[in-house]
Amino acid sequence: GLKQRGSSLARNLAHNAEFGVMLEISSELDGLIEGMRTEPDILFAQIYNSDAVLLAQGLSDNIPDSVIQSDKESLAVSDSSGNNGHNVETRELILPNAGECIEVIATVVAHTPEVSKEELGSASIAKESNQRGETIGYVRIAISAGETKAKIAETRQMIVYFTLLLVMLGILLS
Repeated sequence: GLKQRGSSLARNLAHNAEFGVMLEISSELDGLIEGMRTEPDILFAQIYNSDAVLLAQGLSDNIPDSVIQSDKESLAVSDSSGNNGHNVETRELILPNAGECIEVIATVVAHTPEVSKEELGSASIAKESNQRGETIGYVRIAISAGETKAKIAETRQMIVYFTLLLVMLGILLS
């Protein structure tokens, strides 16, 4: 559940960041990161270029900046291709002040059509070109596992109260 959600969020961010990473437009990338802040369990979101230079980031208030810096090796993602050519890797991570979390790294891919010299003048290129992806950057997010566990515990508690209420109502009616 949590890993799937993290992978989905990272893929979406990577997909939306393609143009901003390609041209290194910080204002656009900051806007994407700001959109991630609406999710209460996101501890941080970062966007890097292919040389692992940080282009944009958003942090939860209690996460120290120094803890989450990354380098090229830690951003390396295995070649198991995800949706739309975005490779995604999920790892477990423990952060100071935040505890257990899931770290997800996704590649930002520039989709360029593969076109042969013969097809260059053809109008059908746009319709049926093969999409070839080149990694131009990385997206890295962390989702708090504690927040999710708290929500699960809260839901269980609500189910217990609701069941007790139904039993008492059944006893009163009978």
